Amino acid sequence: MILARFLPLLTLLSVFGIDRLTKRLAQSHLIYGEPRPVLPFFNLTYLENTGAAFGMGRDMNKFFIGLSIAILVALFVYARKLGADKLGEKTALALVVGGALGNLYDRITHGSVIDFLDFYAGSHHWPAFNVADSSILVGACLLAISQWKTK
Repeated sequence: MILARFLPLLTLLSVFGIDRLTKRLAQSHLIYGEPRPVLPFFNLTYLENTGAAFGMGRDMNKFFIGLSIAILVALFVYARKLGADKLGEKTALALVVGGALGNLYDRITHGSVIDFLDFYAGSHHWPAFNVADSSILVGACLLAISQWKTK
């Protein structure tokens, strides 16, 4: 089926596009650092992150640009080695790559990653994240499950 052949590419482009759109909306409709309540456990809060997850490596944007490029190259090489019958794994990789490209785009063009999804319980907040981060996590989990099932 033609659609199945292009599913990984469509997934990658969709993740990148949705990530870009939501980040632009956050920038244009939210005030930096000011939470906009949505649910009793969720705010939209525009923040910028020059580090990695959980604020680690703050102000190391250039390092993370290089690391992202190296990881993306490795993922593309891995994807090329997967057989045509590995559509699920290729699609999971596309989730990871689409998210990584979204955050890399931010780092290169903006100097930091734009985050805006803010979940919390009481005064305890999970570090803010974005669509790209979610896509990377889901894709990585699907890849791990796939590897676990094949062994």
